[in-house]
Amino acid sequence: MPMRIVYCLALLAGSALAGCSAVDGLARRVAEPESAPMPWTRLIETTPGFAEVLRTGTTPADGPERPELAWRIVDPGEFEVDTRFERRVDPAGHTTHMAVELDFRAPPKSDAARRPRATVLLLHGWAMDKDSTLPWAFAFADAGWRAVLLDLRNHGASGRAPAGFGPREAVDVARAIDDLRQRGELVGPLVLLGMSYGAAVALETAARHEAVAAVVALEPFANAGAAVRDMLDDGLAGRGGPVGLRLARWRYGDVDRDAVVAAASARLGLDLDSVGPGDALAAWPRCTLLLHGAADRMLPPAHSRALAMAAPRARLAVVDGEDHLSLPLRLDRLARPVIAWATAAATTSTDASCPAFALPATGDP
Repeated sequence: MPMRIVYCLALLAGSALAGCSAVDGLARRVAEPESAPMPWTRLIETTPGFAEVLRTGTTPADGPERPELAWRIVDPGEFEVDTRFERRVDPAGHTTHMAVELDFRAPPKSDAARRPRATVLLLHGWAMDKDSTLPWAFAFADAGWRAVLLDLRNHGASGRAPAGFGPREAVDVARAIDDLRQRGELVGPLVLLGMSYGAAVALETAARHEAVAAVVALEPFANAGAAVRDMLDDGLAGRGGPVGLRLARWRYGDVDRDAVVAAASARLGLDLDSVGPGDALAAWPRCTLLLHGAADRMLPPAHSRALAMAAPRARLAVVDGEDHLSLPLRLDRLARPVIAWATAAATTSTDASCPAFALPATGDP
């Protein structure tokens, strides 16, 4: 049956870190993200027809530092995904409203038996959950892929454990890959697609697991400490316009960014300024696509540019007109070229040139 979902993202004062002003409070938010369920999760789960192509499960815990991980699998099917994107800006040029309208349907029951051409493992962003990647899962499934959506540690339905901004989570994901492979759920080449925090995890995971054939990284950070500072600076910039800017400054405008990074590092037992996926990416012999919004202020494109400079087999595309929040929503612009690139890269040998990425036209459709 057809289904239409409109996902609206109201952009209020500051960033996701703007909930408190003290250094310790901000450090706690950095170290212990709070993810909220996506608005479409229950609607999809209770709609007849989706149970045949949506499956859930967990990767068992392996000690207190390796928590249970929750996953969802979307099997191939004719979802007939259609997306439309809307954005509004204020006179100062700040984006005040974004929405993506998704039209899709539950595939016929017979589609559940289709053999996937490949598997994509989707990794969400900081303070999100696996179902935030469902639109991408449906797009890949529509193209004949199996999509595996994973909750990272401390997010969604997965267990709690110290965050690592990449390396610790990569150990979890590699363990989940082994578990899913033993279950027979990973069919054909395996591609990782991560968003923001999840993009850094994907890059770290690829260097740790031989099963990964290619990586698509949407707006990753090059250095965790720099990422936290950038997020704080973006919050101070005030996406909500003049009122939002005043409120953001009132909340934490005088906070010492270095002190927040140091306090978060102490909470996590690691040095955030020494954490980043650059070394893992540089040593990885297969193909990587780095996509970044040109207007991204939360994690500026300099992060992806730095990663690309250190990785000769990485392809970089900076997408005009998109920022950190809009880029992952732009399936209308990006789904087809990303899936086409992933399809080609998944079978590219380590001694062959990585496929080029055909950047879609600039501007909204």
